[in-house]
Amino acid sequence: MLLAALWSIATLLPVSGGGHMAVIGRAVEPALGPGYLQAAASAGIMLAIIARFGREIWRSLEALLRGLWVIVRGDHARKRLMIYPPFHRALTLVIAAFVGLGAAQLVATRTPMFDGRPDTLSWTLVAMGGVLWASRWPRPGRRFISIGAAILLGLLGGLGTIPGLSRVGLLLVVGMFVGLTHAEAVRYAFILLLPMIFVDCVSSGIYAASVFRGGPQATAIVAGIMVAALLGYAAIGWVQAKVRLGSLFHFGVYLWGIGMIVYIFRSLAG
Repeated sequence: MLLAALWSIATLLPVSGGGHMAVIGRAVEPALGPGYLQAAASAGIMLAIIARFGREIWRSLEALLRGLWVIVRGDHARKRLMIYPPFHRALTLVIAAFVGLGAAQLVATRTPMFDGRPDTLSWTLVAMGGVLWASRWPRPGRRFISIGAAILLGLLGGLGTIPGLSRVGLLLVVGMFVGLTHAEAVRYAFILLLPMIFVDCVSSGIYAASVFRGGPQATAIVAGIMVAALLGYAAIGWVQAKVRLGSLFHFGVYLWGIGMIVYIFRSLAG
């Protein structure tokens, strides 16, 4: 249950869930083995995102389906479709989501390069801290982005699976740099995180199902989902408040500190 809580908070806050799990990986290695806690935490994270942004997700799906129907029907209004904000927002979300899943898969196939080793983890944590520090400078104002910006968001969201980087952090900061308002940057970041977490949940759930024995494991799964969902909901609210206040850079300072600690311990270990 504690692992599910840590996974949820570290994933939904811009502090690198992969980096934190790499730091404490050896300590929790026995718990990580079966995979059911990863699946439970991922399910809880999805519930938290849906609870916060379910209305926006539904509206985007509705706008996308209506737009596709206009295109299929050959309506004369299809020329104006791309400048219709709800459809354009939904389309860019779908494009970014598919690009992000592809980029995440590419990172996964290069696991030996991005395995969270201390010598690389410290630098990726520091780099992510720099990205969050840069969130002080953009002056966002748009409610939707271009197709090219959506592709960029997707690529960076996929690269955010590298231990030490943060998917939420990259999506938030880059979203603001390409012009999204604070509120829209938050929506894009967490809605785009949803399909990536779904893939994580399915992949870990398939393995967990092969070793599932019921009893205590079932209790741990239910408890893990509930804890991850509740803490995840609170974490998203905290991020929303931080973005409104323009204080994401506080998370950057935190990551710099963690990166320095990892580097020092790695140096002492020789």
